[in-house]
Amino acid sequence: MRNIVIWFYITIFIIISGCTPILKTVEQQYQKTDFIPNMIDQEVMPKFTVTITPQDNIETDKETFIAAQRGGVSENEIIKSWENRLTNTPDKNARRIQGVFNEIDDLIKWNFLPSDVGYELKLQMINQGNYGDGSEVETLKDGQEVYPDTYNPYKINQRYLSVFKVVYNNETDNIINVSVDSFQIISGNEQLNPIKTDYYEKNLAGSSEKLKNVFRMNMTDNVTIVPHQSVTKYFAVPTVNLNEKKLIAKLIFNNTVFDFDFTVTRTQISKVFKFREFTIKGKDILTSTTLNNIVIKQGNRIYSLRSDKVYILTDLNSEPLSIYYTNFDFLESRYGKILDIKSSKKVKKIIKAPLWYFRIIKKSPNANYNSP
Repeated sequence: MRNIVIWFYITIFIIISGCTPILKTVEQQYQKTDFIPNMIDQEVMPKFTVTITPQDNIETDKETFIAAQRGGVSENEIIKSWENRLTNTPDKNARRIQGVFNEIDDLIKWNFLPSDVGYELKLQMINQGNYGDGSEVETLKDGQEVYPDTYNPYKINQRYLSVFKVVYNNETDNIINVSVDSFQIISGNEQLNPIKTDYYEKNLAGSSEKLKNVFRMNMTDNVTIVPHQSVTKYFAVPTVNLNEKKLIAKLIFNNTVFDFDFTVTRTQISKVFKFREFTIKGKDILTSTTLNNIVIKQGNRIYSLRSDKVYILTDLNSEPLSIYYTNFDFLESRYGKILDIKSSKKVKKIIKAPLWYFRIIKKSPNANYNSP
């Protein structure tokens, strides 16, 4: 079954317990929407099959993220714009940040930092980070692998469009053309038509990576399927009313209407998650040091901390997280990382984060700087 999830969450209580980490409990309440069946295929002419799947937002995030990575993601447009404004600026703080940006580029090249972590560190340094504290339960979605929506062109103005995946399988010896205007989505009394490419070009003008995915994935005005070829395309419509119990995708082909009938069910679900709070402190040889920037990577999720505190699930089966951090002034920069941390009673409330000077890493970029 294909599902779409609407999320609500409530922090219930926080227990403070002496030397052990603070325990934070969050209740998650949400509605899960399933399409039954999850996909329908029809032979619309002999040896030509069309399969339609209502897409889950989580799945679309994943597919667009993987497609962008496969195509080679360029650095975030926000960072590029900020760097372009630096030309001939007298601002010493900005020039120092640019110097740290250059060091981060080197650290990525030396595999000290993953590229996506490096980009997030840069964004945090110019106050554009993807902020969180680890207890955002909306990222914990029924055990599914969660990917960021960074490259999903079907999320505009913080709202998801309703997306449909279409697979054409042409086993004939003929060229077949299908127009995007041949599709309609019927929800209640609404008839919704696919959104054309020019809409995305206008609304995603500042997001080149999302636009690349539009040109890669979105159904064009006319799709040509050559003999013995299978083609996958996507189209989106304005968000459908999920309170309707029926959803019909219609395809008009060769003057015949083909109906793809889906039943919509909704289920109310409540879950409780428990987290431990940890404080991250930079550690020199003799003293404790405040960290300028801290980025957390857990699976495919990456976020910046606003403070030195992070919440980690008490469930030891949850995915471990890694911490990346910086400390710099006008003279020198230091960097560090702690990999694969899980919440455990053996882990102390304060996580000590070792730091290495950039000049040291530069001399021995292949050394082992991983802190378990």
